[in-house]
Amino acid sequence: MNIIYHSLKRFQKVIEAVCHHLEGKMDFLTFQETLRKELNQLGTGILIDVLEAKDQYIWEHKEERKGWEVVRRDDNKEILTVFGQVRYRRTYYRNHKTKQYAYLVDNYTGYKPKQRIDPLVKGEALDKAIELSYRKSGEKILPDNEEVIISPEAVKEIIHDLKKEEFFTSWDNNPDIKDNKEHKERNQEKNKEKKRDKKKKCQFLFIEADEDHVPAQKGGKRRYLAKLVYIHEGKEEVGKGRMKLKHPHYFAGLYPDSEDLWFEVLDYLDEHYDLEATEKIFISGDGASWIKKGLEIIPESVFVLDRFHLEKYLQEGLGKYPSTLS
Repeated sequence: MNIIYHSLKRFQKVIEAVCHHLEGKMDFLTFQETLRKELNQLGTGILIDVLEAKDQYIWEHKEERKGWEVVRRDDNKEILTVFGQVRYRRTYYRNHKTKQYAYLVDNYTGYKPKQRIDPLVKGEALDKAIELSYRKSGEKILPDNEEVIISPEAVKEIIHDLKKEEFFTSWDNNPDIKDNKEHKERNQEKNKEKKRDKKKKCQFLFIEADEDHVPAQKGGKRRYLAKLVYIHEGKEEVGKGRMKLKHPHYFAGLYPDSEDLWFEVLDYLDEHYDLEATEKIFISGDGASWIKKGLEIIPESVFVLDRFHLEKYLQEGLGKYPSTLS
């Protein structure tokens, strides 16, 4: 198996470090640092191999994914684990009956669409947060692995999420309301069906994306890249030579991770439109990598260069031939 072969190749580096130390080519302190680094790389490598092998298995065995059809392959996901940052490729699926979209290997791991931190890392952060500040607990999750560091904001969010989870767990286990759970679940299913019937059916949808640099609120020279994405159903004439967007909806913010933005867009589309009835979703912009990231997440999407940049590139390309521009 490829996993065994890759693991042995990685472990070979550990053996080489041991041999170099025993042969006197490496002092003990350097040996410990090298060993720690190689073992963490071994761990991340094995995790990547296992996740991608599981994804491959699901893709090859249709009986394991009844009702799910392949939308797209080789989408990337990054997750911070106890060994370090892991980046793996997975397959995007759509369910025939529920019209739900999902990465089935993420369902297998329990990772949510916007999740960037593994539960084990969250657990270590919580343990540290009991004794340390948010900032220090994020920096000292695993002192022997410098790659495993999360922001103070992320530590705070982990703690708040845990409090919510504890509340709902105690609520679900309350014997006084246990009998109402089935009734609640039935109502939720009915509400889903009603929402599905109310979704708009559009042959085409349009997404336009742009960006702008905005200064920091407290002054200074630092500037941030703000991202703007808006969805609409096309344009309609409201007067002579005047057009307006049909039912626009806007998303704006810094969004350091573009995936977070595009998953918000996907959630909105899935909530308001019958995506099965949509033939194409056109994503328009200047071609920046964060804009094209939407093609990996939004189903049935194609990229279209916006008019401004199209004209600009045509003028640059045809500038030598003025007659072609007239």
